[in-house]
Amino acid sequence: MTDLAAALSREQSLLLTTMAHKYLMESEWPVWQFTVDQVQPYLQRVADVLVGAGLAEQQDVVVQRLAGDALAAAVVLNHAGAQALVWDERYGWRTAVSRRHPIGKDTGTPPEGDGIRYLSTEQQPEAAELLAALTDGRRGSRRPDTIHPAGLAEVYAEAERLEREEGPLVWNRGDAVRQHLGASAADDYLARVTLAA
Repeated sequence: MTDLAAALSREQSLLLTTMAHKYLMESEWPVWQFTVDQVQPYLQRVADVLVGAGLAEQQDVVVQRLAGDALAAAVVLNHAGAQALVWDERYGWRTAVSRRHPIGKDTGTPPEGDGIRYLSTEQQPEAAELLAALTDGRRGSRRPDTIHPAGLAEVYAEAERLEREEGPLVWNRGDAVRQHLGASAADDYLARVTLAA
């Protein structure tokens, strides 16, 4: 991750947590999380690509809502390397060791262990990218590189954690860029944001 990307990521995180506090108090939280209708067509396309590659039988992908409002789905494979592929909006795609219960019990932490491999840092990678990662055992990781908040509860929990560790959240546009890259980079960033508006 570049310094600019890290700075912007931190700035976005601060913005989201500050927004969480503000909107929770005013009950005006914007809806941003996925809906079943938004993700089901994507998940079905991935399943169809896996069928075309001979790695799965034709199946209708069913999206489940887990505790904490996270969405998840599974595609059962007929491939000896993994029993199933699981998509979770928080962690992206991973392999699973069970065909019968591939999603498993939601504990609020990413599943880990033998046979579990996270295949992409993106929530919705292209099906071809996912297929390549699945068939290349060198790709992927034992833990998700990125965890995407699935709902308001997770954003609020992160805001509370940051406040406990760092004190009250105060955010001004450009703060993270200024902190990580300096005043001139922040001024440049703010000028570009103003021009874009």
